Amino acid sequence: MKTIGSLLLVVCISVLLPGFCAYGQRQYATQQTSGKTGGGEVRDPGEPVDFPDLTDPSRLKVNGLAETAYQVLKFPEGVEANTPVTIRLRWKSSISLLGGLTVQPMMDGTPVPGGFSSGATLALLQSGNEENVTLVPAANYNEVRISIASGVLSSAEVEIFYAYYLADPVVNVVPNPVCQGERAQLQVLNTSPGLEYRLYTSENAAGYLIRSTNGIFITPAVNSETTFYVASAEGTSTTRVSRRIPVLVQIRPRPAIAAIPDRTVCEGESLDLDTLNPEVESGSTGGSYVWSLTYGGPPLLSNIITPFVGTSTYWVRYTVNGCSDEKSVTVRTSPKPAPIIVSISTN
Repeated sequence: MKTIGSLLLVVCISVLLPGFCAYGQRQYATQQTSGKTGGGEVRDPGEPVDFPDLTDPSRLKVNGLAETAYQVLKFPEGVEANTPVTIRLRWKSSISLLGGLTVQPMMDGTPVPGGFSSGATLALLQSGNEENVTLVPAANYNEVRISIASGVLSSAEVEIFYAYYLADPVVNVVPNPVCQGERAQLQVLNTSPGLEYRLYTSENAAGYLIRSTNGIFITPAVNSETTFYVASAEGTSTTRVSRRIPVLVQIRPRPAIAAIPDRTVCEGESLDLDTLNPEVESGSTGGSYVWSLTYGGPPLLSNIITPFVGTSTYWVRYTVNGCSDEKSVTVRTSPKPAPIIVSISTN
């Protein structure tokens, strides 16, 4: 940690401290600047950017009329618009004594829409309370400015613990493409402890389709190319939610084979199941046929049944490009006719 004037820079050393500045999807501010006017105070300005904890905050304090203090927490990279940013604050004086508090997202020092000032929004922030204040900037941003100003002859103080945003979830699809009519597995690769993950059917859907605490979803069966959306959230929060990221599930067509009419085999004769392989009605040809005793079952040791007796049902599975169709056939035994006895009279 090195201080240059009022600029404090923290270098993340991921080899020594993995995830020091980024905890999965939680991306924390790593730089800060601060300042004051009049008798305003800024104490311990490096604390919010050295480690995200709830024990060592910075402190902004104003003691009387026309005093201000501020701190700007900076992210190492620009953040996309509509990505919520959360600032952890603790009030050290009643809101009624505070001349003004402003939390403002900015891009390289220029304010962007989505900030707020003290008033009804902060009415619940009373002395001693800790709050996660969440903003949803309407434009790209890379920093957030917290400032207080006195309006009466009284003191006011706010503590700042950290600021972070939820990075976009990185989602893998297995398999992709998926066979038509089957389910796909979606897995978030950059999960973080304490986050909840949500699967949506559209970017603006009012409610989620599935919730997950481990970042793994099994989609409903898909019959055509489908786009799902995935977001992460702090527990059950409705405000501290990441952007919804589109995830495309592609489809591989499933073949269709013809139905097989039931067959009859003369008693004592052999049955070659390969002679019953059905035609491919749709999809690619050139696949493979596998016969079994049950749907989806293991292949028979031999497709030639010698001798065939009784009645049996067999299943044939046709597979091409990893996708299959199955049909069944029932085979029955027909008794051999009794021999005709011809008597020859010598009379």
